[in-house]
Amino acid sequence: MAARSLPAVVCGHRFCDSTLLDVALTHPSSTDATESEARLRYQRLEFLGDAVWNLFVSEAVISLWPTAPEGELTVRRVGLVSAVALARMAKAHGLAPLIVLSQGEEAAGGRERASILSGAFEAVIGAIYLDGGEDEIRRAAYDACLAQLEGGELARDPKSVLQEVAQARLGTAL
Repeated sequence: MAARSLPAVVCGHRFCDSTLLDVALTHPSSTDATESEARLRYQRLEFLGDAVWNLFVSEAVISLWPTAPEGELTVRRVGLVSAVALARMAKAHGLAPLIVLSQGEEAAGGRERASILSGAFEAVIGAIYLDGGEDEIRRAAYDACLAQLEGGELARDPKSVLQEVAQARLGTAL
């Protein structure tokens, strides 16, 4: 993978190993079959970042809402770990223009696609974690939860709404 110029600080973290950041921002569509190792590294960072972000958001949710029932905690967490939420965070942190995409993906508007933005955000979180930024991820998750608290309204994903309606109907049928 050719070296490229990246910002010194991304998502509030100054990378010691800029290779991790480069991998995290290189979407698999931009690599060819001879670069299967690069694809694998991106996907592993995305996988790790997903787990790490879920962990620290869960920790922050429990801390900020200590008496909330599990269902409310789940809704609050989902509002911060869904693809739409992660894509929004990727844009807010300026990741969209930094992602390396294939020409085809670029032409198809991939830079605005929630799946690509959320994947890149997760890969960057994974890279930060490996680079030694656990405290920064914890702070970012806590700040994201605080912003949700200030917003007041819980983000409701359609699957949760459907489950709640189905459970309510089943409950009245019993």
